[in-house]
Amino acid sequence: MATTSSSSSSPLTISELIDVLNLLKKCGFPQRRWKELGLTLGLLMDSLDAIAENYSKVEDRFIECLSKWLRRADNVDSKGGATFDSLSHALKSMNENAAADKLDQEKPSVIKEPLEQQQPSEPSVSEEPEQQQLSETSVSEEPEQQQLSEPSVSEEPEQQQLSEPSVSEEPEQQQLSELLVSESQESLIQPHTSQSSTPTAITNHSRVTACIILVLVPILAVLVVGVSTSIGITHHSPIPIDQSMEIGDIQSSSALIPVLNNVSSVSLNISFGVTVFMASSIPPTGTQVLQSGIPQSYGHCAPYNVNTGDNPVYLLPGSIMNYTLTVSGLNDSQCPAKLVLFNKKSEYLTCRHNSSNVVKAYCLTNDTVNHVLIMINESANYYVILITDDPTISVSSDITVHQVYYNTSHLSPAKDCKQRSNDASCTVHNPDIKKWSCSNTEWYVILQSSSNEDVGYNYKTPSFNYCQLQRCLINTFIIGGIVLLLLLLIESGCCLWTRRIAKEIELEEVEHYNS
Repeated sequence: MATTSSSSSSPLTISELIDVLNLLKKCGFPQRRWKELGLTLGLLMDSLDAIAENYSKVEDRFIECLSKWLRRADNVDSKGGATFDSLSHALKSMNENAAADKLDQEKPSVIKEPLEQQQPSEPSVSEEPEQQQLSETSVSEEPEQQQLSEPSVSEEPEQQQLSEPSVSEEPEQQQLSELLVSESQESLIQPHTSQSSTPTAITNHSRVTACIILVLVPILAVLVVGVSTSIGITHHSPIPIDQSMEIGDIQSSSALIPVLNNVSSVSLNISFGVTVFMASSIPPTGTQVLQSGIPQSYGHCAPYNVNTGDNPVYLLPGSIMNYTLTVSGLNDSQCPAKLVLFNKKSEYLTCRHNSSNVVKAYCLTNDTVNHVLIMINESANYYVILITDDPTISVSSDITVHQVYYNTSHLSPAKDCKQRSNDASCTVHNPDIKKWSCSNTEWYVILQSSSNEDVGYNYKTPSFNYCQLQRCLINTFIIGGIVLLLLLLIESGCCLWTRRIAKEIELEEVEHYNS
């Protein structure tokens, strides 16, 4: 614990933060009131807000508040400075009287605490000479034990002297026997050691080979399984796309066929009156205004097409149909006439105005001018009919259509469809296709017709989803790299362990043969 001041009115320092914190905890001060305490001690609200922003726990905020107080930040000096007296006064002003009284009782013990902690530590120094004396006496006993053991060693020369006369009696026989024994030992040791060194080298080589195999086999297995799985997931039978569409009307209009970015060609079945263009992006659009007027019409299902009669109008998204109709008659019904929009010829010809395939239906009121504005959201041929159940009802109308079309003036006709054979079919090829691209971009075939035409087109999706295959292969190699690192760490540890064991075995064999 840090040393504290010798007086309750003496300034406290940051080194006494722990003492002050523990003392306030002991006094039972609620830490949640740290901000009120900081304001009372002279800290500014901006400093306290900064503490609240930087620390999430109440205890951390409380400690930082005390730290700033002990550093005498902001207006602490004007509130009596960082002393126990100013702290006690602040607690009383916050109505924490119990904590203030406890603080006044406990702070003398905190001031004396460092002196009490230093006293027990002094006798430990005086004990060291006694331990040294004991160690010296234990060391001095060792020479005596050595002196006692020396006579046993000195007894050996006497035994040798007794045995020397027997050796000197037959010197020639002893020399012959020593030669025979040494030759027999060399003949036994040398072949065995040469044989033992070869298996050791073979064993080390086999261990290295085993380590390499244990690393390579799992890696190859992961790669083979990953690549095979990736190919299996991404491979599928080509999906044929075969569709037809009706384009154009009595006016000149155009249509757009979006093609997937991994499809390289599109086959078309078109007439000679259709011009084919190819583009990498949707071409800009233009608008032409079509107008028509129907002075007066009667009947249950009267055609109300801008191109007159049963001729549809081909409209792209963004086109607008504007009908201004005047209904006259003696019918008091709320809906004496109805304007119905179709995009299917069969529904239009049968006048199925209650069908679910109706695009939109508008109720017309009597003796008023009805303005009907139709916004087009889908490319199609559109038909309009007027439904009246009362033959006395007549309707006159002015029709204005803002027809959106694709502006192909900056495009050149597709080369593959410039010169077509008599079967009126051609195939548009895109040489810039990128099979491995993962972008969602499309390329487009634009058809422009001067009349109403039926167009058929078809293409096949590729056998592989190259984008998905690319992602699967990347994931496979990433997983393979992680497995490789783990195996290298495991195998390196195993190889080092086996090499250490092999060296220990070799040392034991050498010691055994030397003995």
